[in-house]
Formats: sequence, structure tokens, C-alpha cells
Amino acid sequence: MQKNIFYFLLLIAAPLVFAQCTDKMYQTKTDEKGGTVYVGKGDQQVFYDHDDLYWFRSGFEDYKPNNDTIKELKKWKNDIYFVVFAGTWCDDTKDLVPKFYKAASEAEFTTKEVTLYLVDRDKKSADGTAQLLHIDKVPTIVVFRSGRMIGRIEETVSKPIEQVILDLVKTTW
Repeated sequence: MQKNIFYFLLLIAAPLVFAQCTDKMYQTKTDEKGGTVYVGKGDQQVFYDHDDLYWFRSGFEDYKPNNDTIKELKKWKNDIYFVVFAGTWCDDTKDLVPKFYKAASEAEFTTKEVTLYLVDRDKKSADGTAQLLHIDKVPTIVVFRSGRMIGRIEETVSKPIEQVILDLVKTTW
């Protein structure tokens, strides 16, 4: 019963949370290793605004999504959107997030369809969204269709990211 109540509240609250404007507001923290950790909500521009996030640019440019899969994904553009939780300190984020954004870009998803939350090492976001969605792995890409969460992609993938997304969308249709 509690689980049903949680999903009901999530169904109501998530679109409200994600519909808020996506002001690009990031805070920096110094972690216990002396590194800079970015925390906040916005879009992929944060990776271009900070030289120490160079790994995103090179990962984005080097990734070559499958054209046929991208063509299929474009058909779903008006039905799905993504909420990405990432840690700038995390090796899995450094691998998967640039590939995700490259595939999303080629499938013509815009900042309206993709919201980015950068989280701290405890996987918490400043506004509580990561906690609301019980994010305990990064990166986590939450996929929504017609305002309903249809699945998550967590940490790593065994197939190209665009294929994982397409498979998820098709199997929940």
C-alpha cells in the first residue's frame, strides 16, 4: 500500500518538479580528495562552461551513434523526455553521459526534453529531486513518456545508449 501511495505521489509531483524552469544554477563543492564537484540543475552547457569538465567534450565528439537507431528514436521525440542524474566526479558519468547527449542531440532532443541534475558524492541534488526519485547510482537516466516514468538506465550499458533507450521505449509501449 505504501508503495502505491509513493508512486501516486511521484506521478503527481514529478511533472510539477520537472516543469519548473531549468535555470542553470550550479554550485561547486570541494570534495574530500580536493577535487571540484558541481551540484545543480540545468543542461549540458555546464560541461562547456568549465574547463575542468573537458572529458565531456571529448567523449561527445568521439561517440558515433548508430544512424538507424537514431532515426527510430526521432519518431518518439514528442512523447519522451529524460532526467539525467550525473556526478562530475564519477567515472561512469564521464563515460556514459557524453554518449547519451550525443545520441540525444542527433535524435534532435533539446533542452526541453532533457534535464540535467549534477549531484554530490552522496548522490543528492540541491532541490531534493534526486532524493525524491531514490537516486543511488550515477549516472541515472530516468525516461518518461507522456508524463509517466517508464524506466531507468543506471551506471553502465551493455549496448549503445541509443539502442538501450529505444528498447526501453518500445517495450513499454
